[in-house]
Amino acid sequence: MPIKKRISDGQRFHYGIYQFIDHILGRELGYKLTEKSRRNFYRNLFQTLKKEGKGQVFPIERRADLSLEEFKNHYVKKGIPVVLEGVAKDWDCVKNWSLDYFDKLHGNDEIVVVDQDDMAMPYQRMTLADIIEGVKKGSGKYYRFYPLLEKHPEHILDFDYKWLRERRNPLTAFEAFQVFIGGDKTLTNLHNANQCNLFTQVVG
Repeated sequence: MPIKKRISDGQRFHYGIYQFIDHILGRELGYKLTEKSRRNFYRNLFQTLKKEGKGQVFPIERRADLSLEEFKNHYVKKGIPVVLEGVAKDWDCVKNWSLDYFDKLHGNDEIVVVDQDDMAMPYQRMTLADIIEGVKKGSGKYYRFYPLLEKHPEHILDFDYKWLRERRNPLTAFEAFQVFIGGDKTLTNLHNANQCNLFTQVVG
C-alpha cells in the first residue's frame, strides 16, 4: 500500500540543507548564519505536520544472527533499518562507559548544546560536567552530537572498529563518531541523517 508523504520533497531537502550546514560549519556558526530563515522554516514545517495529523509507526526487525552479507544486501542496499541485538555487548564502550566515566575523564570539555525547540536560545556553551550533573538530577539538557573521537581519538579502541568499517555504506561520504547523552524520557525531535548510521546503545 502506498504511504502518503507528510512533508514534501522540497521540505525534506530544505531541512537537509540546515543539517548539512551544521555538520560542516558547526552548530553554533550554522545557527548564527541561518537563524531567521531557520525560524520561519521550522515554524512552517511544524504547521505542515500538525495539519497532516498523526503519522504512522512502523515496526523494526530485530536480529541476533545477521550475517555480513545479508546485512549489506538486504538492509544497507535497500535502506531498511534493523536492530542488531547483542552485537556490542563485549565492546569496551558497553563495558566501561557511564556518566561518571565521562565526567571523570572529560568533564572539563567545553561543548555547544543545541535546543531545536527553543529558537530564542538555540545553542548554549557549557561543560560536559554540567550536562552530566543535570542528567543525574533529572532536569538536564539532552546533549546530541558530542564529537567524542574528534576531541579524544583514543576512544576508537572502545569500539570494534573493524566490524563497523565492514558494515558501513560504501556510498558514505565521511565518517563521524558522535555520542548522545540524555536522561530518562529524553526524546530526539524531528531530524534527518545525511549518512548511513550505525547506532550503538551503550547505557540505558
